[in-house]
Amino acid sequence: MEETNVTMTAEEMQGEPAAKENETKAEKFIRIGEYHMNKAVDAIGRLENLANRGSYEYTQE
Repeated sequence: MEETNVTMTAEEMQGEPAAKENETKAEKFIRIGEYHMNKAVDAIGRLENLANRGSYEYTQE
């Protein structure tokens, strides 16, 4: 059984999509922008769960 040496880039470790060979700056902007936009939309969706006041006990303080 052969063992392969796999190294990950910093982007791959953080979950960002991997860079493509010969990628232009515009393509990189779109690739990373889409990734960050999706993360932001997911985070906002999770915050929506806090809007249900019936699920939480709170004070005005």
